[in-house]
Amino acid sequence: MTLLAILLAVLLEQARPLPQHHFVRRAMQHWLQWLRHHLDADVRVQAGLIWSLAVVLPALCSYLIHALLLHLLGWFAALVWMVFVLHATLAFRPFKHFFTRASHALETGDYARAREVLWQQMFIHHHGEAQGRRLPQQAILPLTLKTAILLLHRNFFGVLSLFALLAWLGLGPAGAILFRSAEYVWGHWDESNALHPVEDRASAALQRVCRQLWRIVNWMPAYATGLLFAAAGNFEGALAAWRGMAEADPADLDARVLAAVAGSMNMPLHRRRSMAGWGSATRWEPDVGLPDAASGAMPPTPWPNADSADPAQRVQQLANLIWRALLLWLALLLMVGMIVLVA
Repeated sequence: MTLLAILLAVLLEQARPLPQHHFVRRAMQHWLQWLRHHLDADVRVQAGLIWSLAVVLPALCSYLIHALLLHLLGWFAALVWMVFVLHATLAFRPFKHFFTRASHALETGDYARAREVLWQQMFIHHHGEAQGRRLPQQAILPLTLKTAILLLHRNFFGVLSLFALLAWLGLGPAGAILFRSAEYVWGHWDESNALHPVEDRASAALQRVCRQLWRIVNWMPAYATGLLFAAAGNFEGALAAWRGMAEADPADLDARVLAAVAGSMNMPLHRRRSMAGWGSATRWEPDVGLPDAASGAMPPTPWPNADSADPAQRVQQLANLIWRALLLWLALLLMVGMIVLVA
């Protein structure tokens, strides 16, 4: 049933995608606002309670509904519920829409259009339109690659990984809710907290709790995404990059995912020395061999092919890697599903 739910949800998401601000997201926003206004007192215990109510409670409710439907109405009703939850939590089409527009602009050399697409996707308008228009041309390609990789992990592969794991443990669609809620709460109260008005910002205790618990929830999905891209590309390069990033920045799992994908493409990462607040909390971005946005100096290129600065080549390389990873993920699901059926 897990495999069938994933296939149906992916097909439904492609055929009938939900709008960006659908009713589930709006309900989540109102729920988070209520929790913060009524319970956030900058105390660690209360911050943990807020996180549990925002993340664990929806996941637990989704499991209870699944168990109730399975017990009272049978497997088909439970399957419909799992498909509904996955459809509301997966977001592959927005990633595809962003990556298609950005890659087309980069391949044709239209950096103004690429900057506009990147600005829209990363919600840079929170920083002011003028700053968004001043995004250096050298930063467009690495930020596009980084944004695409993290979008794919947070909105698709990460959701599917935790959903599949907990579903096979008998917890229904709780994994999808747990991952997306934890990611959304972390992004809302920690990563982009400084963008909110002062009266709407989360306390320091709540930010720390959201950050720490997101790392725990994201641990297994990050490993799964990194291993998937490693198998779809340069396996040895991806593992070497993963281990190197684990030593350089142990707390940043997103950076490890970036490192694995970049390593599978024979492309290193370098620490972002400027552009604070652009795109992601992670301080690392793909090194495409372009001058640094702040100093104009060429970054180090310790791996083969790291000195290639052709945007079309890099974008096409990432696109091919993504499709190989998707096919590999589908093959793994089919294989595991067949093993479960036979057993």
